[in-house]
Amino acid sequence: MFTDDVNHNVATLTSLIISAQARHVPHGAYRVDPRDHLWFGYRCRQAADAKHKAWTCLKRRFSRRHKAQHRAACKTMARVATGARQSEAAVTKLLRSTDTRKAPGHDDVSPFLLKHCAEELTKPLTHIFRQCLQTSTWPAAWKEARVTSVNKKKDKGDPANYHPISLLSAVSKILERITAEQLTCHLEERHLISPQ
Repeated sequence: MFTDDVNHNVATLTSLIISAQARHVPHGAYRVDPRDHLWFGYRCRQAADAKHKAWTCLKRRFSRRHKAQHRAACKTMARVATGARQSEAAVTKLLRSTDTRKAPGHDDVSPFLLKHCAEELTKPLTHIFRQCLQTSTWPAAWKEARVTSVNKKKDKGDPANYHPISLLSAVSKILERITAEQLTCHLEERHLISPQ
């Protein structure tokens, strides 16, 4: 199967994985209601639908079981909504803690601006970050870097004493930090990190 060049082999493997995924992995389309808050994502919608379904059952036929199901659905909805709102709080916290001494990246967005306009930028950035994660897309503007050379504290006249550094977008670094924190928390809570 893998007899051609590496690009062909990657394309072949990708098509095999995608066809297997389409056949065996449950999936579905999710539409966003424009009236929902920006933090109200897929999990919130599922919890809200479950809560509504439990309420309908309770309303049709009152019983202790239906009342317990409705109470459990309400608690789940509250927990999920709180978690979703906390993602906005996490973005605000990271914006406020932005190091203003860092140089801006290729997009010229100043870390100083991000820090001092944290409140105003939280909602749009949270929306964009969610969109990136839900669509598994990293924006092209965040893939570009400004490369500059830094002296290694030696003779400045010798080109060998310089090394390049890439200045990335300050906004992309915030999404990277959020993702890293979530992954680390998930791995530590489930004891998935090997002691080695």
